[in-house]
Amino acid sequence: MKENIIYIILNIIGVFNIMVLCAFLLLRKSNSLPNYLLAVIFAIPGLYFIDNILINTNLIHSVPYFFFFVQVLANLFPIIVYKYVHILIGNTKKIKPYLIISSCITLLLSLLLIVHFESLNTAEQTAYINHLNSEEYPISMDIYNIVFYICQMIYLVELFVDIKKYRVLVKNNLSAIDSVKLLFARQFILLMAILNFLLVLFFILLPANVVDYGVLPTVMTIIYLFVITFSIKNNAIFSHASYEALVAENQKIIEYTESKSPDCYKDDRWNNTITVLETMINNNKVFKCNTLNLSALSEMVEEQPYIVSQILNQHFKKSFFDFINEARVQEAIILLKTFDPKVDTIENIATEVGFNSRASFYRSFKKVTDKNPTDFVSLS
Repeated sequence: MKENIIYIILNIIGVFNIMVLCAFLLLRKSNSLPNYLLAVIFAIPGLYFIDNILINTNLIHSVPYFFFFVQVLANLFPIIVYKYVHILIGNTKKIKPYLIISSCITLLLSLLLIVHFESLNTAEQTAYINHLNSEEYPISMDIYNIVFYICQMIYLVELFVDIKKYRVLVKNNLSAIDSVKLLFARQFILLMAILNFLLVLFFILLPANVVDYGVLPTVMTIIYLFVITFSIKNNAIFSHASYEALVAENQKIIEYTESKSPDCYKDDRWNNTITVLETMINNNKVFKCNTLNLSALSEMVEEQPYIVSQILNQHFKKSFFDFINEARVQEAIILLKTFDPKVDTIENIATEVGFNSRASFYRSFKKVTDKNPTDFVSLS
C-alpha cells in the first residue's frame, strides 16, 4: 500500500508536469509544427501516467480497455519523435523500411494484447488487471515492453546517425541553422537514448510494476526538466516565423549540396569568392574581430553562407573555424617574434589577433604549429 501511494504521487507529478509543458508548447502565439509534435511526444507518456494512477487506485477495473488503448497509441511515440527531429534538421525523406517494420511488430503485439485479454473469462480478466499492480506482472506485458523499448532504441540510433550527417552538412553554417536548435535535437535524442537503455535494463533487473509506475515517471520528469530548462535558457522553441525561416534555409543548403559536385564549383563566381576571401584574410585581417562568424564573413564577401562554407571545405580543405584560427595563429607568430615580455603579454597578443581566451589561443596554436606560443618567443 505504501508503494502504491508513492507510485500515485510520482505519476500525478508526471501528469502535472506534462500538462504544464503541453500548455507551454500549444498555447504560444504564432505557433509552429515542431511545437505541436513535441507536445504530442509528451502527451503519450502522460496517458501512461494516467493509466498508472488508475491501476494503483484500482480504478482500472472500471475502464480496463483504456490500458490497452494506451499501449496501442504508444506505437506512435518513436514515429513522432523521428518526425520531430527530422523537421529540425530539414530532412523530408520518408521513414526507412526497417523502422516501419519494427513499428509494425510492436503494433501487432499491442493488438495481440487486446485479443489475448478478450479471450479470457471475467475472472481471468480480473486477475490479469490485478497482476498489473503486483510482482506477478503478466508475461505478455513483459515481452511487449522489452520489444517496444528495443524498437525505440532502433529509432534513436537511426536519429543519431541522421543528426551526425546533418551536422557535417551544415558545419559552421550558423546563419543557415541556429546551432541552438541542432544542439537541442542532439541532446534531446542523447538523453532519450540513455534513459531508454536504462528502462530496458530496469525491466530486466527489477519487477515490471516498479519500472512502469516508479522509474518511468521519474525518467519523464528528467526529460521534462531538460526541455523546460533548455528552451527557456536558449530560446529553443520555435515561433512560426523562425520555423519557416529554418525550413527555407535548410532546403537551400540541402538542394545546393545534393545538386553540386566539387567540379561544378570551379566557375567565375567560385574563383572570385576565393580571391575576395584571401584579400579579407591577408590584407584586411578580418580575423582579428573576435565575434567573426560565417554569416558575417559571408556578408563581407557578398556571398551566401552555405556557398562560402562549401568553398572553405572544398578549396581550402578547412572548416570555417579552422580557417579563421589558422590565420589568427599565423598573425600571432609574427607578433611573438618581436615579443617584449617587459611591455607585453601573450594574452594581449591572443586578444589582438582575435582569440577570446588564453585557453582557446593555446589550443589552436598547438593544433596549427604543434608548438606552444612561448616556443616562438624563445626563438626570437
